[in-house]
This record gives sequence, C-alpha cells and structure tokens, in this order.
Amino acid sequence: MLGVLIRSLQNMYPQLGAGVQDHSILLREPLQRVARSVYPIMGVDSAGRRYHALDPDTFYWAHATFCLLILKVAEYFCGGLTEAKSASCSTSTCSGTRCTA
Repeated sequence: MLGVLIRSLQNMYPQLGAGVQDHSILLREPLQRVARSVYPIMGVDSAGRRYHALDPDTFYWAHATFCLLILKVAEYFCGGLTEAKSASCSTSTCSGTRCTA
C-alpha cells in the first residue's frame, strides 16, 4: 500500500505525472525502467506545459515523497524515528523548494 500512496502523491504534481504517463514502463518492463532512470525525462504534457525531471520543483516533489516513504517504512517496521531524526530526513534531502542532496 505504501507504494500506491507514494506513486499517487508523485503523480499529483502535473509535470511529474506527465513524465510518468509519457515515459514510464514500470509495470511492463521494471528492469528497463530502472535503467532508463538515468537519462533525461522531458516533454510537453497534454495541457501544453513543458516538463523536465530535473526541474527543481519537480525534483523536489519527487524527493519529498521519497522522504515520506522513508518515514512511513520506519514507522511501520521499526517503531518510527525520533522527532529529530524525522526532521533530519526531511531537511537533509530538501530545503525550501530546492534539493540540496
């Protein structure tokens, strides 16, 4: 269920959803999908908006959902993280609207 939640949250961001719609082959060819993650994903969505996987806001949205996944997995399987570690997970990955790695 966590995977469904994370994918749903990711696809709520229009540019990320358009990239998934245009480029994702996860269900048909999962190994090839992982290999394709290293090349630029870009295009134009059905509303005429350009998208690019490395656009800072799109990149931030995707990584924010990954942070949520980490927090939920820790909660369900490890009893959760301390408040400080939870905050660290979020702030070490993303700050404001830009990822700092």
